[in-house]
Amino acid sequence: MADEMAEERGSKPTLGKALAFVLAGVLFAVLLLEILLRIALCHIYFYAIPDKTLGRIYVPGAKGWFVNLDTGEKVPVRINNLGVRGKDVALSGSGRDRVIVLGDSFVEALQIPEERRFTELAEQKLGEANGPEIIALAMSRCGQGQELVYLDRLGRLLRPRIVIVCFYEGNDVYDNSPDLSDTARRSGWVLQDGRLKRIPPPYGVLEFAARHLVSVRFVYSQLRATTGAREVPEGFEGLLGTTEWLGVYRKNYDERWESAWEMTDALFAQLAETAKSQDARLAVIDIPPKYALDPPQVLGKLIKDLSRYDFRKPSALLREIGSKHGFPVVYAGETLLEHGGVACYGTKDAHLNQKGHEVMADLLVSLVRQLQEGGSR
Repeated sequence: MADEMAEERGSKPTLGKALAFVLAGVLFAVLLLEILLRIALCHIYFYAIPDKTLGRIYVPGAKGWFVNLDTGEKVPVRINNLGVRGKDVALSGSGRDRVIVLGDSFVEALQIPEERRFTELAEQKLGEANGPEIIALAMSRCGQGQELVYLDRLGRLLRPRIVIVCFYEGNDVYDNSPDLSDTARRSGWVLQDGRLKRIPPPYGVLEFAARHLVSVRFVYSQLRATTGAREVPEGFEGLLGTTEWLGVYRKNYDERWESAWEMTDALFAQLAETAKSQDARLAVIDIPPKYALDPPQVLGKLIKDLSRYDFRKPSALLREIGSKHGFPVVYAGETLLEHGGVACYGTKDAHLNQKGHEVMADLLVSLVRQLQEGGSR
């Protein structure tokens, strides 16, 4: 009888074995998902990763594609050794002067083939053989906080002669405010007693896993899309990510927007100081969204009372900041209006189209030449 009971007990799975089987099943499922995602997914947003030094980058060496909403074209995208879109950059230098162009999705330009972005077009116009090398350091939803991290960390290695910040009125001020945007919170910059201070975002097990596993990034991106999505009113598709962004054009700001501009001022002050410490000249190109170029045409049917807004206010405030901290500000809206205004932007996509990039390339060439000669606009 005792032998039979022992035999019966030995035949039953123990709790430890059951847990081991469950763990093995989970690990197998994660491994299978990882393999399938790496094979099936070729979209650039699945390669965004947290970085201890730079805050947020793409996986260096990653390749993917992005669909242009207006043309349906699949645009190839490659990520360089710096973790941003573009060709690899030699840290030791190329023997040419360097121009760093900082910006968000308007500079990253996933909708446009790499060689037809305005940064690449400008480099070609300036002369690839002996002209300056133009390096775009840009990422979607990248405010001045992230741009400051890029310049501080990568500028030391790249040693630019000129630094140009492409300021997008549509959401940069919004993305600079920790009170308004999680983008600002990810960059880690805060104002304490009027002084700018960076508190690096946490980098733990989840961030480590997101850096190395596509499956973790995929799940995280789906959760963000589900929990962080904002409803876009009918008619606003292709214009705004959220109607809150229009707040930057209100004639009368509330406390949150006043604070957002205070943070923007502090970030630009630090950008100017950082560029100076790297012996580089700083300039800013102010890029308006298409609805700011012709509000009655683009927004007239969507907003009943446009008299509450001043679509030149951000440009005026940015010029004040530039004058205060000693750098020139060029308003791209005037040049874009001379070449068709809203026709320089996509229809379904709010970014610059190919025509817009060609216009911006000429503007960038003109600004770089002026800065090389020691002048400003």
